[in-house]
Amino acid sequence: MTAPPGPGWLHTELTAVVPGGLDGVGPDEDLLDLGIDSVRLMLLVERWQSAGFDVDLLGLAERPTLAGWLELLRAGAPAAVPTAAAAPGGPSATTVLRVEQLTPRTVRITLDDRAGRFAGARPGAYLMLRAGPMPAARPVTVHPHAASGEIDVDVVAHDGGPLGRWAAGVRRGAAVVVDGPHDVPDLPAGPVDWTLLVADHPAQPALAARVAALRAGDRAIAVAVVPDAAEEQLMPTAADLGTVFVHAAADPGPVLAAVRAAVPGTGRGRAWLAGERHRMDALGAVLAGLPALAGRCVVERYGGAPV
Repeated sequence: MTAPPGPGWLHTELTAVVPGGLDGVGPDEDLLDLGIDSVRLMLLVERWQSAGFDVDLLGLAERPTLAGWLELLRAGAPAAVPTAAAAPGGPSATTVLRVEQLTPRTVRITLDDRAGRFAGARPGAYLMLRAGPMPAARPVTVHPHAASGEIDVDVVAHDGGPLGRWAAGVRRGAAVVVDGPHDVPDLPAGPVDWTLLVADHPAQPALAARVAALRAGDRAIAVAVVPDAAEEQLMPTAADLGTVFVHAAADPGPVLAAVRAAVPGTGRGRAWLAGERHRMDALGAVLAGLPALAGRCVVERYGGAPV
């Protein structure tokens, strides 16, 4: 280790997340009362963990002073201390600008991106989002609007997980931490006659991004698995697109039947699947045996895949 973190280094780090910095703050003053809220605290934890420091949210929250944090950072410092400048592309804080209810279960959350971080994101790219009480960041597909300096993320609001619970109650002005953009696998390359795209409910934003990226003249079939007709959404594209909506819950049977029926009987194709592991593994096994696909299939499973 070249040198332990000092007060100057820590001050520079805090200035990166607290507007105006913390000039004049004493070593034993409570930082949580001076502008470091829970979101900024999460941002600092992710920033320092990414740089190799062995620190956690609970430890910093229990000792929220400059003196306490310096001691924790020195004890958990990596072999080489990072410079004051953070690596570009790491976690950063932003704000919710709008919340729009797209369907009874899906909300569109618009975030501030005036810094242009996501302006060049490729279709289907995702960001890691963390907010409120989430124990860890969650991947969500990002749709940038470079001209307005905004990005949209569509999230299924539900009680089944921390991201869905947060989306159900998020309001304008809420602070979030984002990281990215992160790319996803390209569709299989090479000349094809058709493209099959399959996604279940939380993966509908990823499906819409894939569909929008298709070119004029492309022939595509989209199989969208949603709970009911109220969750069906139009997907604009220049391609020749046929869309099949399947109303299904956990049982993969109806989805398998719909995919088998949707696969063209002739030509050479490629496929992209996104959704829960049990369903995508079953579909992947079926599609792997089709000569028309011949291994040209990309699968994104929950547990690491963006939704």
